[in-house]
Amino acid sequence: MKFIHVLRDGRDMAFSDNQNQLRQHGRAILSWRERWFVGTPLRSILLWDRVNYRAATFAEARLGSNYLAVRFEDLCRSPVVTVERVLCFLGSSIDAREVASAEITPPATLSRWKAEPEEITRKLTAAAAGSLRKFGYL
Repeated sequence: MKFIHVLRDGRDMAFSDNQNQLRQHGRAILSWRERWFVGTPLRSILLWDRVNYRAATFAEARLGSNYLAVRFEDLCRSPVVTVERVLCFLGSSIDAREVASAEITPPATLSRWKAEPEEITRKLTAAAAGSLRKFGYL
């Protein structure tokens, strides 16, 4: 079994209008204090941090070479190279250039966190620094 873990920068996720993951899974992952006394962006990145770190740690330990982490930002900024990496991981000979040009359109919200106030983004970065570092965002 192969597992591809697609990640998007948690700081982007913190400012998303779509907080379905937080609504659906926040209670299982966050403490009651975090759920009651922490604002949405911070709650969102705490959820992102814990879920993605745990998933990666488990997959690295249990799946080894059958695990591949792919950053969404890499897929958008270097689609052919990233799709080629995924296809190689899957053992496929499909043309990466064709797939990338047909399937990948970077959203306007890519790196939206950079437009937010520095004080807030600094707090978010500090809260999820371990995972942001692990996945190459820092």
